[in-house]
Amino acid sequence: MPRQVDEAMKADKWNFYFPKLMKLEYMHMLLNNGLQGKQSAAIRALIRLFIAGKIPMTEVKALIEEETVITEAGKVSKL
Repeated sequence: MPRQVDEAMKADKWNFYFPKLMKLEYMHMLLNNGLQGKQSAAIRALIRLFIAGKIPMTEVKALIEEETVITEAGKVSKL
């Protein structure tokens, strides 16, 4: 059930870097599941599952490594 924002829930803005195709797939998946416009809520829900240990760390760790980008200069990039 949706919650109203109160002082205790105020959030920091957090930017994410998404490849365009991944963003389109994400938006499409949300739309297909009746969750259009709920991108941030979906990410928060996934983070809550991760924190609660309901998403296996071994799977997440492998995906994090797969999504990490190294620039031509050899620096780990946020992208």
